[in-house]
Amino acid sequence: MHRIRRRLFLALAFLSPLVGSTRSLAWLLRASVGAPATRPLGALPRYVDTLLPRHLGPSGTDLRVERSLLESAQADPRYARLLVGGCSWLDEQARALGKSGFHELDEEARTGIVARAEAAKPGSGEWTFYQKTRTDAFTFYYSDPRSLAGIEAPGPPQPSGHLDQAEPPRERARGASLG
Repeated sequence: MHRIRRRLFLALAFLSPLVGSTRSLAWLLRASVGAPATRPLGALPRYVDTLLPRHLGPSGTDLRVERSLLESAQADPRYARLLVGGCSWLDEQARALGKSGFHELDEEARTGIVARAEAAKPGSGEWTFYQKTRTDAFTFYYSDPRSLAGIEAPGPPQPSGHLDQAEPPRERARGASLG
């Protein structure tokens, strides 16, 4: 089974520039549904929630960040290959821990694998996957106003800016809002 997945990955990596956008879209949608262990992008939702967990606000999947990443991949075959390669790498790391895929790992194990991708040699596949998808995931997440639900702020400082920026900082009680 592992050999078939590797062959599928290699075939997709070399053929995806030749595939039309309609076929790419259909493949990406099929790759993102079904049982996580049987789909090339099965790790993506758990990866997004590892980057953007539910804490004081919604998680990445609550705001459908993984779908936004897939939409980006629809428009760019190189990005699609990056997602497939990165998710395959995540699943390989999970299999080395005795699990069938990244989706089966607990939060601590997922965080450890993501930390390895972050600390990998710059330019390596896992490092590139982490850097690009993290940047994009954070952009998609924080561009959704619902992501600000857990932040004690009235909203973004723009377009008005911080109107008191020329004044010295005010003293405030610990835990009090700046409002």
